Amino acid sequence: FPDAWHRFETGDQNFMTIIRKEQFGYLAQAFSMVINSENLKLFSIKDRELIDTFENSAIEHHFDQINTDNKGTVEVPKELIDKNAQDVFLLVFYALE
Repeated sequence: FPDAWHRFETGDQNFMTIIRKEQFGYLAQAFSMVINSENLKLFSIKDRELIDTFENSAIEHHFDQINTDNKGTVEVPKELIDKNAQDVFLLVFYALE
């Protein structure tokens, strides 16, 4: 999400991006997906140390649209992301129905 990351890194707002269903595995395309707040984990790497935010309830998402619009949005509060981290990862766990 280079465009979304650039807006976040150069601005003073939360990180927000659109995640499309096609970005998930091939098998997910044929099924309905279930994603909730407990299925989102934010990690970063800083000074060779893995940092877990433990604040997944603060990550807002609208994945209820992923099965109808084939996309959902994720918003991570800026306080949860260290802009000085070398890498930031948002893991999205999902179930298929």
